[in-house]
Amino acid sequence: SNFKLLKTAHARVALVLVGDSDISRWPCGLYPVEVAENGDPNHRMQLQVFRGAKSGALINDIETQVEKTLMEVRACSKKIDRVIIIACAGENELSSGFSISTIITSFENTMNGIFDTYHQDMSVIFLGPKIEPWLETDIEARNGYFQLSRRLNQASKVSVEERNDGQAIIFIDCLKMFCGETASFSVVSVRHSAKADARYFNDDGLHLNDEGYKILKDEVETRIERLLFGEDFENL
Repeated sequence: SNFKLLKTAHARVALVLVGDSDISRWPCGLYPVEVAENGDPNHRMQLQVFRGAKSGALINDIETQVEKTLMEVRACSKKIDRVIIIACAGENELSSGFSISTIITSFENTMNGIFDTYHQDMSVIFLGPKIEPWLETDIEARNGYFQLSRRLNQASKVSVEERNDGQAIIFIDCLKMFCGETASFSVVSVRHSAKADARYFNDDGLHLNDEGYKILKDEVETRIERLLFGEDFENL
């Protein structure tokens, strides 16, 4: 499998960060910049980060962001052996009244556009929507986030089946990632529902703070390690 080819610390991997404000606000000091095979400190791999995300972006904007950011990657003097795209978008569409079906069509078209354009080994790690503090009293909006997360997960799996070796879409379910002690509760229940833990969010009730990004960093690093060091991505 092509997913087992990067076993050397000398391999150069570029992380391309694209999407909306969840990516553009990611603190540089909390980027996933190093991974290790099986947690072995003697087998660490450095990751080079390139960011093209912008606040307010939609899924439709991701392909252009990838194109522009990959130009920066190519301009890098060091040879890059593998590209991993970290993407997040979709919440802005929901807040603007887009239907779930419309958002999913945008996602499918964007993923197809990226993989059809760039034929080399390339993977996309897509971060799904997250329950945020402001959603606590808006059951309809919470249901929208739940449905979008579920449909993006399904669309990612279908797209993986259609991809060539060396290309992968890995969906990370972030829906209850920042819900703390209530993460085991249902998202759409009127009573005893999962609620965003304020410890992980800024005062605006929308964006993650450093504590939230630490959780996201750990999760993304784990997925990258499993992807680069040979674990079958279908089991991620």
